Amino acid sequence: MTTLVMINVFGKTLAEALPISIWLHTGILLSAAIYFRKDLQEIQGNLPSFYKIARKFNFDEFCIICGTITLFAYFI
Repeated sequence: MTTLVMINVFGKTLAEALPISIWLHTGILLSAAIYFRKDLQEIQGNLPSFYKIARKFNFDEFCIICGTITLFAYFI
C-alpha cells in the first residue's frame, strides 16, 4: 500500500519506493516490539509450557480445524 501511494501520489519509481516502504515497515515492526515488549516477554516465557501441551495434540486434527475455520471465515 505504501509503495502504491508513493508511486501514484508522489511520482516515485518502484526502485525508489520499495526501499522506503521496507524501511517504514521495519520501523513499525521495531516500534511495535518496543511498545509490546512486556507482552512479548510473557509469550516467550510461556513457550516451553505451550510446547509441552502442543505435543499432546494431533497435527492432522489441527490442520482440519484451522482449514475449516479459514474456509468458514472466507465465506462470511
